[in-house]
Amino acid sequence: MRRGERILSADETRELVGLLEASAAFGPPRDGLKLPDNDFWWTIASCRNGVWGFQAYHYPTDGFANVKFAERLFAWDNVPVPVNRPRKLEPSSLRRDWNAPMYHAGSANRWILVVGKDGLRPR
Repeated sequence: MRRGERILSADETRELVGLLEASAAFGPPRDGLKLPDNDFWWTIASCRNGVWGFQAYHYPTDGFANVKFAERLFAWDNVPVPVNRPRKLEPSSLRRDWNAPMYHAGSANRWILVVGKDGLRPR
């Protein structure tokens, strides 16, 4: 097993699936939810019993607040780099990259993913 891998036992797998179910991880997502590149968010794509599922959580929305699986996943993470935990930030539209060239400041390489009813919407 490589350092960044973790093989779950049957009990851990059942626990994780239960936490995912409690978090509505198998969908459906909120259609139109926007996920800015410089915010905290999670997406989950799943195939469960042959059924496609998708979910998105944007911090600090209610959906993210209701996530039940995050702390358990963080606890299982054996990578030596600490998890960059979600935290309060000023709105993404007000944040800029102060290291970007002046003519790009605030807009350089910005992107937003938009959630559709079955996954991420095409560009």
